[in-house]
Amino acid sequence: MFREEKPLIIILDFDGIYGEQYYLSSLGRVIDLRKVDGVKFMCFPSKLCEIDDLIPKRQKLICFLGGGEYHHFSLLFLRRISFPFVLLLFDKHFDALKREDNFIRCDSWIRDALGLKNLFKLVFICKAEVRRDKICFLPPDPSKLSNLIKGKQVYISIDKDVLDLPLTRWGRGWLSLDELLNLLISISREKIIGVDICGEPDKLELWKIPQSERINLLILKALGVVIPDNVITSIKIA
Repeated sequence: MFREEKPLIIILDFDGIYGEQYYLSSLGRVIDLRKVDGVKFMCFPSKLCEIDDLIPKRQKLICFLGGGEYHHFSLLFLRRISFPFVLLLFDKHFDALKREDNFIRCDSWIRDALGLKNLFKLVFICKAEVRRDKICFLPPDPSKLSNLIKGKQVYISIDKDVLDLPLTRWGRGWLSLDELLNLLISISREKIIGVDICGEPDKLELWKIPQSERINLLILKALGVVIPDNVITSIKIA
């Protein structure tokens, strides 16, 4: 991944969920945000800027965000992009609800993203194909995706609640892990300008954490990060 430079892996640990994901944590820089208040599910724009100041000013990052209730922090990275790009989004929900407040919210952050001047197109992976204006709902077909993003730089945002696994607090999704990985592998590495990943389980559901770490490592491997197979297989799934 990222032909010009090796990606920097950042882990934003808002609630301690990554404390038991030992190998994943060893791959990158963990930023401990457990004492930061007012960021779960929603935050003021000023809080987003406050967190932004704690993250290295590099565009080519792979960032882990925690649970889906922190997915609005994707906006932080999208705002940094200074040229036209495609946002490729994997999520069980299309987080574009209407709101009447000034919060950046995990259920409406897509509305903020669509207002970014450098966002050329948003591609949302779902079951049926629908195209309108800047948004394209696209089934998990690597060839269709390849044609759609041809000649464009791509930012990838993944909420693991899209997967057909009982992993997150938001229930089981519809996309198989193999479909997700195959789509990621199909994207030319030089096209990818950044990635964020959320959808960790509830931290009290300890038996789900090994499975979540294993999926995180498989995603990283699909993105071109070198991870030995024996490391992935050694993680015992309950």
